[in-house]
Amino acid sequence: MSEPVTAAKCGALLDALRVKKPLVHFITNYVTVNDCANITLAVGGAPVMSDQPDDAAEICRLMGIGPEDVIIDRSVRANLSVRDARELRDREVALVSIVASGEKCVVYVNSREQSVSLARMLRQRIPELGMRIAFYN
Repeated sequence: MSEPVTAAKCGALLDALRVKKPLVHFITNYVTVNDCANITLAVGGAPVMSDQPDDAAEICRLMGIGPEDVIIDRSVRANLSVRDARELRDREVALVSIVASGEKCVVYVNSREQSVSLARMLRQRIPELGMRIAFYN
């Protein structure tokens, strides 16, 4: 049985982390990029945000970081994918198509007003799924 995690132990771990100021390279999606960076900054780390896996080797080379100091999380979440449709001409049509297929999806927007508007539009365009379309803000 492992020892319990106490507030004092958490504080000591955070203090040690802040002393080291680790450089953390994130290869993440556009939905979580700000959260990942802000959490890393809050605990004393230095985030590097990228969506290109090959950037890691160049970052390590430039910073003098050897392979023994690199930790790679190769987690793959097959049930989670992100479709970046910011450059799509008609995102509304694409979204209606995804939702109408019955595929589960989460859409991130910037405000409560956008959440309400999007849910309203989807309920009007796909009335048979209206009871399954919701928003959270």
